[in-house]
Amino acid sequence: MYDGAGIMLSRELEQSLNLAIRKARENRHEYITVEHLLYALLDNPPAIQAIQACGGSIEGLRNELDNFLEQYIPLLPEDSDEDSQPGLGFQRVIQRAILHVQGTGRKEVTGLTIYPMVFPESAGKARVCPHPLVLIRTKGLRKMKHRPHLLRLPSTSMSKPWRGV
Repeated sequence: MYDGAGIMLSRELEQSLNLAIRKARENRHEYITVEHLLYALLDNPPAIQAIQACGGSIEGLRNELDNFLEQYIPLLPEDSDEDSQPGLGFQRVIQRAILHVQGTGRKEVTGLTIYPMVFPESAGKARVCPHPLVLIRTKGLRKMKHRPHLLRLPSTSMSKPWRGV
């Protein structure tokens, strides 16, 4: 997918975005949230590698996110013909990832680019309710910032490792 500014979304990321939207719509959630996006990234190979490098459990995080989405995301009314709408946080994550890629001179946004961009969105909510991102946020950011080699992908996927927040 081409974003109009010379930046492409990887096929895997495009599939993840579609999965996030589909999950929100199937569950009749009012908004497509950062949590929907993170849930979808649990099937995105570059993001899986990053999550596991940060000590995250894919199945554990999937269960936590399922519980979070069920408990905290408002539903559309039963009689409503409205569709789930992208939340502001969801939009900001994608915008931050595109800006990051532009700033580094790369041409493609991947799941590995999106994954760390969800952390700023979770900071406020983490204090209010048991947010699943808290499980890996601090450890993940520390590893990405100080040990980026842990997140290197094979050269066929990405030529440069992600270099921190």
